[in-house]
Amino acid sequence: MEQQFHEERQRDGLMRVRIMLALAIMFVAVVGLRQALAFPPGLRWQLADDLHYRFFVAAPGWLLALASTMLPGHSRRAEWVYAGVTVVVIWGLFVMNWLWVMHAPPGAKPVVSAITLDFIEVLVLSTFTLPLRLRWQAVLSLGSAAGVLGLLTVAMPPSLAREYWSIVTNLSFAAVATLVLAAWRERGERTIFVQREYGRALNAELEKTNGELARLNAEKNEFMAVAAHDLRAPLGVVRGLLELVRDGKVATEEKRAEAVRQALGEAQRMHTLVNDYLGAHALESGTVPVRRERLDLGAAAQATAVRHAGAAVKKGQRLEVDAPAGKVWVTADAGMLAQVADNFVTNALKFSASGATVKIELLVAAAEGGGGVARLTVTDEGPGIAVEEQGRLFTKFGKGSARATAGEASTGLGLAVTKRLAEAMGGAVGCDSPANERGTGATFWLEVALARPEKPSVES
Repeated sequence: MEQQFHEERQRDGLMRVRIMLALAIMFVAVVGLRQALAFPPGLRWQLADDLHYRFFVAAPGWLLALASTMLPGHSRRAEWVYAGVTVVVIWGLFVMNWLWVMHAPPGAKPVVSAITLDFIEVLVLSTFTLPLRLRWQAVLSLGSAAGVLGLLTVAMPPSLAREYWSIVTNLSFAAVATLVLAAWRERGERTIFVQREYGRALNAELEKTNGELARLNAEKNEFMAVAAHDLRAPLGVVRGLLELVRDGKVATEEKRAEAVRQALGEAQRMHTLVNDYLGAHALESGTVPVRRERLDLGAAAQATAVRHAGAAVKKGQRLEVDAPAGKVWVTADAGMLAQVADNFVTNALKFSASGATVKIELLVAAAEGGGGVARLTVTDEGPGIAVEEQGRLFTKFGKGSARATAGEASTGLGLAVTKRLAEAMGGAVGCDSPANERGTGATFWLEVALARPEKPSVES
């Protein structure tokens, strides 16, 4: 933030500095040369009035500073160039007045007031024009006063001896006053900068919020369209079956039982759809609690296979589990883990044809000193997933081109829900499928952290 404030201050003040330097050069050039030429010829060799010859002292320094603003990397050296040139100009103006005292007749010029005015004019103009931080303003103010007073102390003209302490007081007060003004100015500019940055941050946050609201509104519209589309068919089937039963067109008990079975199947399908929608919403709103505990991933895989054995047999498929001997302890939420595994196996059965084998496998990657990850994979023998489709699998409504082999329903929410469940447990999900090789199947995986070994209890 400090660096940004400094860079913005330099950038915003650059044009102001250039205009000030150009005007100062023009002023001393026009006024100084004009009065120098009007001065009596016999005294032109002397460094007379500061308005006559200050062009030869101030203009070169200001011209150097102006040229520096045009060169690359100016912002890195701007402050020490500004401060250095200003100090040199103030010293030069004092030297001219000092030389005037040495050469001019006594009383020819009010030197004390000239020294004070030169010092204050340049110092105040620099304080409010140059974009200097407080430390560089201190260098400018105190360095100018120290140089002038030091030279005056070392080489005091006799005619200024009685005015010495007056000059010291005037210059010291001017240096301290300009330093205080610079601090006040920087504080004000910093306050404005902070308020502006805060306003920018608020605007950026507002834009982000508006964008999120627009995204959610579009997602809501998509959700309504998908829900209406997915629920229309089973609702129509249930309504048609009920109308047949109501009108007595299902004569036999066997046909009525079949109609009820079909209606229950469609009702279950709608129930699954609604659960998917509500689950996705609950995960997004953060209302689903996560209960991490020590679980045996191998036992969870076996339980998953048992739950889906009936569905596999119904489609004429085989469900195999390949788990290492012994227990694989992980840290996860039992319910979330089961939901992710169920989704993977359901999809594998859904997109595999009759006679296919769906394999559940456990892989363990232990780390030295404990820890590591365990991976639960579900591999099907379906059509596979193209590379360009894999990136959107775990997004809401992100359906691929593959179709279920028995007409099963798909909302496009299941994998999005599994991704959020895995992340809530501190895990990750993914998909591996050979690139654009149809019929090679796909592998979906869940990674969760291995549990730390339990410390053995010490019996007393």
